[in-house]
Amino acid sequence: MESSRRESCSCGFPLLPPTSAAWILSAIPRHLGSGHVEAGMNRLRFAGILWIFAALISIAIALIFRIDPLQIAVTLAAGAVAAVLGAWMLAHQSSSVISASMISGAVWVVLYAVLTLLQAGELVAWTTDVFLGILGVAAAVIAYRAGGRTSPRLPIP
Repeated sequence: MESSRRESCSCGFPLLPPTSAAWILSAIPRHLGSGHVEAGMNRLRFAGILWIFAALISIAIALIFRIDPLQIAVTLAAGAVAAVLGAWMLAHQSSSVISASMISGAVWVVLYAVLTLLQAGELVAWTTDVFLGILGVAAAVIAYRAGGRTSPRLPIP
């Protein structure tokens, strides 16, 4: 006999049984999109991991493939900043780290857009630069979207 009482999470959202076909498609997106602090922090951690991943790829590409000394220096510096930012995001979830991520994302996309234009004749080089630019923008946008879930919201008067 089926019980009329459903289990719910700490916020009161009813949890559907994992055997339900709609569980993955309907319950998870509504649950995560409902303003949970946990979801925001998980997104910030994911953004931090993405920044570290982008930093590692950027540094590796700079050391292995770049030949222009200025490009090497700039991409190594950008990779170091991205690595520090990613580690900071993993250690401390705050509004200041989100702001730093947004600023870094803007600088990152401009840097890799310029590198893409400079290397437009080399298919592999500009494709890699576009990929790295997208990684930085994705990390910044994920951090920005998680920001509404980690910082306290002011009441509307």
